[in-house]
Formats: sequence, structure tokens, C-alpha cells
Amino acid sequence: KPVSLQYKNRHTFGVFIAKYECPSLGLHSVVIVMATAATQDNRLASKAVGDDGSRTCPWYDPSSMPFFNGNTPSSVWNMFDRSAVANPTGNCIGWRPYTAPDTTTVANSYTYMSYSETKQKCLLVGHALIQLGLKKGDCIGIYSRNNPSWMMASYGSASQGLVTVPIYDSLGVDAAEYVINHASIQAIFVESKNVDNLLALKEKCPLLKTIILIDMFDYNSPRL
Repeated sequence: KPVSLQYKNRHTFGVFIAKYECPSLGLHSVVIVMATAATQDNRLASKAVGDDGSRTCPWYDPSSMPFFNGNTPSSVWNMFDRSAVANPTGNCIGWRPYTAPDTTTVANSYTYMSYSETKQKCLLVGHALIQLGLKKGDCIGIYSRNNPSWMMASYGSASQGLVTVPIYDSLGVDAAEYVINHASIQAIFVESKNVDNLLALKEKCPLLKTIILIDMFDYNSPRL
């Protein structure tokens, strides 16, 4: 069901921001963004301006259509956990696994991990990070391409209040060094293809103490 619709007018273009929820699927905030030509049509945008500069559609009533039914998530982990509680057996993370250890052949169909299993793995990751001496508010890097392990590393960190800092391998080694030092990263998840680059940087990153190797896609399942 729709939760809200906002229209933001920015000179030469406008943006609709529609938010929906579907509790039966564990979806508490599905955001759809659509760019349009800017308009002064009051049927689309009222003159009321919010604290963030947005204008709310005239038919939107915050009292009857509050975000998240009035129970706004307190954190990224809280939002994920709500979905896991509401839909524990539903598909959470999907990937096309390699069909052999040589990692040259990919399956045609997706394999899925349920919300419940994903949550359990994320919590194990989070508790392990705390055992390494990290604490709430510390930054942890992820130096990898997008993959299921990336997501579990990120949500595992979020479960303990750690801040995820993506490090894009496509930007080169110098960018990785800058991000690691600028964010005071003490621990980093890294996929195997970036390990050599990271080890070469270690002496230039004095705060980096822990390197955690993650697989891109194991031929059986993603793993940390």
C-alpha cells in the first residue's frame, strides 16, 4: 500500500518520491523515484516546503499516512531486522553460483538465502568483529565487488553499530589508501583479487590492523 508521495521541483526537472510497504513480503519501505519535467501545477505540488526543501502533494496527509506506520526505524539494522522478523522464510539474498570450483561457469538460475539464515550469518559476523576489539561507531572497510558476502559483511557490521565504508577497487590503489586512512579504518573485508593491493598498502595505513578475506561466490554458497 502507498505510504507517501512527495514531489520535489528543482528548476528544470522534478522528482517524484513514492514510498510503499508490503508487510506480507517483509517490505517496509519500497522507494520509487521518477524524474519528470518541472511543473508549477499545484495539483502535483503544494506550496508547503518541508525542512529538507521538499514540497508535499496536497492529498498527502501525514496523520493518516505516516512513514513506516509511525514507527520509524532507528538504524539500518533495525530496518533489516524488521523484515527478517516479518518474513523469516522469504528470499533475502540471491546469487547465481558458480557450478564448479574453477569459477568459470555460472548457473542459469538464482540460489537464495532466507531472511532468517541471512540474519543469523550477519549476527555471527557482527559478534566476531566486536571480539576483534571494534566498537560502536568504528569504521570498517569493504574492498570488494558486489556479492552476497559484501551484503552480509555490511549488515553484520550494522548489527553492532559499526560504520561500513565501501572501497571501490575500480578507482585504483591510491584511492583505496586515501579512503582507508581518511576513515580511520581498523579492519577491512577484502576479496581475493584485491589482497595483494591491500598488503602493498598496509605500511601506508597505520591504523589498519585486521584483514578479513571474503569469497566472491563460492561454488556451493557465499562465505566469509
